[in-house]
Amino acid sequence: MIASAEVVRRIIAAPAPVLLPDTCALLDLMRDPTREAFSSDQVAAAQRLLLRAEARPRTLWVPISAQVLIERGDQQKNVKRDAAVQIRNLEERIHRVQSIMAAHGLNTTAIAPTLVASNFPDTANSMVDRYFSAGQHVRNQRGIERRAYARIAANRAPSQKGQQAKDCIVIESYLHLASQLRDQRFEGTIVFLTTNRRDYSDPANFATVHQDLVAEFGAVNMTYAVNFQMAEYQLA
Repeated sequence: MIASAEVVRRIIAAPAPVLLPDTCALLDLMRDPTREAFSSDQVAAAQRLLLRAEARPRTLWVPISAQVLIERGDQQKNVKRDAAVQIRNLEERIHRVQSIMAAHGLNTTAIAPTLVASNFPDTANSMVDRYFSAGQHVRNQRGIERRAYARIAANRAPSQKGQQAKDCIVIESYLHLASQLRDQRFEGTIVFLTTNRRDYSDPANFATVHQDLVAEFGAVNMTYAVNFQMAEYQLA
């Protein structure tokens, strides 16, 4: 991991838009594909953004906070395992439906499950790994945890009653980095990406940031995205 000042130096030396993802957004790329809250359009947008982060020279910077790296280590294997289980469960349900339909004398050849063989968990896991490889791994600055706990004490989003400090550490880290970039006269787009709308979004409109964060985002001219398509649009 490197200091945020070094990340800022690199970005200023080769300016390009900045994407600041949280753990939830990245791991969503490999979660249970049977869920309705995600789509192929999101994956396609994430792939296009990833190619920009991997390009040389980069056309997109992806700094990743130390807290996100920690959470990745805690969660990624479990997310991959759960996706494999859900795919297997879906395939078993399809087989059961096929057998019932066949017992009625109906042709079911149009429903030919090959989901397990498609190896989604490994493929999606690899995409997430590529994001972490393309990203700049940023050490927490001194005082970030203190700011996070102050946010919890004040019950300011993304803080929730009884919640751990993880989300607050992430947002304080990214606000600090964005502030450093603006202090160095960086004029490019900075987008914070999360799919954790419950904690970060305005309850009245999930596409907009929580009122507790509006002033802080405005102070560093950082925009808010709740999915990869929205982030891609803002980073165009």
